[in-house]
Amino acid sequence: RELNRSGGIGFAQLRTRRYDQLPDQDTNALLLGIDRPIRGAFWPASASASGSLVSLGGKVYQRQLQLQARTMPVIAILNPLELTLSAALGRVEYISRRAFNANSAELGSMLSYRGHHTLGQLAGGALFEKGHPGRPGGDRRGGYASAQLQRQFNGDYSGELSWTRQDWRGETVYSPGLIDVVRRQSTRQIRAAVTRAMAPRHSLQLEWRHVRNHENISLFQYNSEVLQLNWRWSGF
Repeated sequence: RELNRSGGIGFAQLRTRRYDQLPDQDTNALLLGIDRPIRGAFWPASASASGSLVSLGGKVYQRQLQLQARTMPVIAILNPLELTLSAALGRVEYISRRAFNANSAELGSMLSYRGHHTLGQLAGGALFEKGHPGRPGGDRRGGYASAQLQRQFNGDYSGELSWTRQDWRGETVYSPGLIDVVRRQSTRQIRAAVTRAMAPRHSLQLEWRHVRNHENISLFQYNSEVLQLNWRWSGF
């Protein structure tokens, strides 16, 4: 929601999930934040700040804070493409598992194309994480890449297709004497969705998502596949 005439925006998100037979895995997540334009040295720029709380099984499990700055260089040779450069700092705290607390930093870029009915995006960046002194595996470094395509078919239907990949590599052996390897993680996701506008502010979305988490420690490997039907309401 717009907060002022200078372009400041406030946003909030609440997500809750309940299980029929696993109440200890029930989750609630609340995210609050603001985003506003700032005066850049050469190009248009903006900054955002956000904070979130996550509960697990009815108890607060995680707190997270993030600050991000973005700028859009005006480069004539890229027209009609748009380039966005970003930098972010974050802090995550686990209430009952202090050893997993960490500070993070991210440097990224995104190349966008916006046509009359099509939106395409390519993104990539580097990730750095400074962990608690007692965290398994110590500090870690990584990177991410993504590609996304959105298409408006007609007045009622639109489609989305995306691919993402995120890689992490630990700094030290994960658990000396028990798991004597440096953890390497690669998570890849493919997502496809079709959305139909039903009425003003209402829509239905059919979404398919496949996630493959490939690791050199087999204990943490997993694959998942989700098919879900979402109803969306935009009240503001």
